[in-house]
Amino acid sequence: MRRLTVADVEELLVADDEDAAQRLTQLVDWHLDRAMTLARLYFGAAALLLAALLAALFGSHTHLSTVEGILVGLGIVASGVMGAYGLSQAGKVHEDYVAALRLLRELAPLTPLLRLFRE
Repeated sequence: MRRLTVADVEELLVADDEDAAQRLTQLVDWHLDRAMTLARLYFGAAALLLAALLAALFGSHTHLSTVEGILVGLGIVASGVMGAYGLSQAGKVHEDYVAALRLLRELAPLTPLLRLFRE
């Protein structure tokens, strides 16, 4: 996932928008929603695979080979790891937001200079 950069904060300042902090909040909300949606997707896939594995193991008319069971187990683990990674990315989005707000506040007096530099 792409993280917020100093260039993103500069773009918000240079734009003719009056409320750069509000735009930053919207941008961070989008990144956070995306990270959380991906984490939910992966955890949901892991739960679905686990339910399918349990149904196959305890079903009366199903036959599950060892290789199939191992593959499904690997899919469960992989999906769970990717879900945990998505949650860690959501935490980094929050860290980026705090740092970007601080940078936005510190660069606000330099906005006219940044506009001249960009032109």
